Amino acid sequence: MEDYINNSSFNNNSHNDGYNKIPFGYAILLGAVLELVLVAAAILILSHMPKYVPIPQQKPIMISLAAIPTPPKPIVKPKPKPTPPKPRPVVKPKPTPIPHPKPHVVKHVAQKVFKAVHVKNVPPSPAVHEIVPPSPRPVPVVEHGPINPSLIAMLTGEIRQKIKSSLVYPSAAKAMRMQGKVKVLFTYYNGVISKIKIIRASQFSLLNSGAIKTLELANYPLPPKKLRNRILQFSIWIRFKLHR
Repeated sequence: MEDYINNSSFNNNSHNDGYNKIPFGYAILLGAVLELVLVAAAILILSHMPKYVPIPQQKPIMISLAAIPTPPKPIVKPKPKPTPPKPRPVVKPKPTPIPHPKPHVVKHVAQKVFKAVHVKNVPPSPAVHEIVPPSPRPVPVVEHGPINPSLIAMLTGEIRQKIKSSLVYPSAAKAMRMQGKVKVLFTYYNGVISKIKIIRASQFSLLNSGAIKTLELANYPLPPKKLRNRILQFSIWIRFKLHR
């Protein structure tokens, strides 16, 4: 065992000494050779690579974008306005003719003997209407003779009372505080008056028209039996007075 160990140690020492004895110059030369080899290899590789060919610049292509035209709107024709109807001509009604009565003619036919003849489809004769003239109005009976003054006074009081109860006082005259009296004259016959006349007028026309209207609307009494069928005249004052 000892001999083996010694041999091995000897061998190691001898090998290390030989390696350490390599000169430094050879190492530099060896590095330079390696560098030359690498440079040559790089040049060879670069010489076999394809050369860079510059791409010529092309002119830009002009692309024009045309706008799509919008379709035109359809033209809507306006509807024709309806023509107004023509006014119809106004037809004036024809005046109705006034029938004139024909005189009734009575013919005297002599008596003759005729044979009976049968006639077909003979239209019937129109009926003849006799026109009767209107009867004349009866003439009023007028009595004459003396009159009892007491009966006239009594009838005058009744007529005055009826006129007073139906007095027509115009509202406009009341609003303007109009007052006064009117004297009227009228004809009386069996409860009906006529021929009204103002013989003393008031200063206000409204009161005068009110007096006429009062006489027209009043309801007059019938006269006594002894004063019937007599034409009488009365003159009466009609007073218009406001109550406070």
